[in-house]
Amino acid sequence: MKPFPLRALPIVQTDLFDAAPASAPLTSLQLHRDELVELLSQLLWQVATHADIDQRLENDDEQDQS
Repeated sequence: MKPFPLRALPIVQTDLFDAAPASAPLTSLQLHRDELVELLSQLLWQVATHADIDQRLENDDEQDQS
């Protein structure tokens, strides 16, 4: 069995919290946040409106069967 070679340089632990964190670059989603919020609002409104219409149509169908 071969012995492992000794390291030439000692292992140095770096302190991850020593330096101030660099701010992450903005992603394309963050750059278009307002537009995404607006589109999601419209989508949610459409889903809620269609769900309400579907519920009323189902209720009408149940009344017709009686």
